[in-house]
Amino acid sequence: MRLVNLAHCGFAMIGGYIAIWAVESLGFGLLTALPVAVVGTMIIASALELTLFRWAYAVAGLGRS
Repeated sequence: MRLVNLAHCGFAMIGGYIAIWAVESLGFGLLTALPVAVVGTMIIASALELTLFRWAYAVAGLGRS
């Protein structure tokens, strides 16, 4: 892949926010909130991959290899 992906820290932050939300709003324990955060982040990342990132690959002519 010839595209530098700087979104990893952003996804870690999204996961952190989801975990804190699960602890504070839903009353989950931290160990229960972590898998919830992982799944939530995976859903958000998948949605971004299917929409924004694939569009960026096509427009920039980078292709996926």
